[in-house]
This record gives sequence, structure tokens and C-alpha cells, in this order.
Amino acid sequence: MRQQYFQIDPLRMVWNVFCRLFPNTPFVLEWTDDLHKQDGDPWGQAFIPDDNGDTPVVSIDVATPVRGAVEVLAHELAHVAVYDLGLNELQDDDHGKHWEEILDKINEEYHVEFERQIELAPVVFVAQF
Repeated sequence: MRQQYFQIDPLRMVWNVFCRLFPNTPFVLEWTDDLHKQDGDPWGQAFIPDDNGDTPVVSIDVATPVRGAVEVLAHELAHVAVYDLGLNELQDDDHGKHWEEILDKINEEYHVEFERQIELAPVVFVAQF
């Protein structure tokens, strides 16, 4: 039987872009079913430790649509980077200037990588059911 796999994995691309931009920034990614229970609830959340040396945890709700999960992952990883770089005390809220700049950089690099992957992959995905 032929091996089946996704040639383009948008979530992995966001992960790889983040790791390339912030190679020494640890984080854990988890999928959960207890974040988005109703309209208005978040699809994702970054749990930032209280300077006790714990690793930040990014949680994404399993009900998040794939297109949304890419955006949610980038959004939450921007929080992790702000924390890791020690920039969180320099802004008024958790979506301040530094967070926006980091999110923009992640998104910019993601789109470059996505376009590169599209050019390299004649088939977007291969799956056998």
C-alpha cells in the first residue's frame, strides 16, 4: 500500500515559522475540548507561567475550523514570544504593539512559506479513505 500523507500542512507551517523566528522559545501545543463552548468563547489560549520556569502552553479547541486554527495558533504563539522576549511588561494590554509586530512577522513568514509549498506541491493533499 502506498503511504498517504498531507503535502501541505498549514499548522505545521505556522509551528515551523515560529520555531525559525524564535528558535529558543519553548512552548507546548495541546488540543482541548473545553475552550469554545458557546459564541464569544475563545478558540485558543496561551497559558503563560508566572515566571516560575514552567513552559508556556498553547491550547486550541478541537472544534476550531482548520482555517481558523492556523490564525489561532499564530495569535497564541505571538503571546508566547512576547512573554519569552520579556516584552509583556512594556505594553498596556496583551495585544499591544509588540504582540502585533510579532504576529505580523509570523503571518508574513507563514504566507511566504505557504506560497513556496504551493509551488513545490502539484497535489495539495493525498488521502485514501
